[in-house]
Amino acid sequence: LCIIIWMEAKPREAAVNSLVVHPNVAINVETSLRFAQKRRSSTRKPQTECVRPRLSANMFKNDARVLIVCTGNTCRSAMAAFYLQWALEQQGMFAARGLRAWSRGVAVDGGSCNPKALAALRANGVPTGEAEQHVATQISEADVAEASAICVMTRGHRERLLLLYPGAVDKIHLLLSFSPITFDEEISDPYGEAQERYDGCLALMKPALDTIAQWCRPAT
Repeated sequence: LCIIIWMEAKPREAAVNSLVVHPNVAINVETSLRFAQKRRSSTRKPQTECVRPRLSANMFKNDARVLIVCTGNTCRSAMAAFYLQWALEQQGMFAARGLRAWSRGVAVDGGSCNPKALAALRANGVPTGEAEQHVATQISEADVAEASAICVMTRGHRERLLLLYPGAVDKIHLLLSFSPITFDEEISDPYGEAQERYDGCLALMKPALDTIAQWCRPAT
């Protein structure tokens, strides 16, 4: 007796987008994909050029209110927002132009900034006094309305935000879309992994964050 089971293959993006409709599911999907993303990225050649549709320094010409979003708001988005805030402060622009960089999560379950995330920030010279007081916060309609740009870690995050806030389509972007060395890549969650993964996560985000900081410079 021979039994043949036919399974229709779905593109990865379609599979992810069909699963991340509910907050509690989003975490499980991201966790299950993390190892596949890590293996794939280890063999992918870095791109030296990238095309950024709809992205330019003009996004921050008049103001810059950058909201950075991940899942739980304890690791990736928190690290990115505190690094960006520090980068802007180093350029003397943060207070002068009234810029804002802050972070939120799409499926927050409480908590503070992960100690390994704090260690990664310190290793890059970023003071962590404010980060140590961070409280993970769920994204709200007010956050979306205030932001001039919303940077997300994965396509799943983007699709979830578009389900909730379809009017924000023009300001939601993958964070790495701003990077000069990679494009259209996702940033996997380092939660529960070794310190090296947190250090690597911040290193991956830094070129994109530095680009945003550079674009926030007033025209001379």
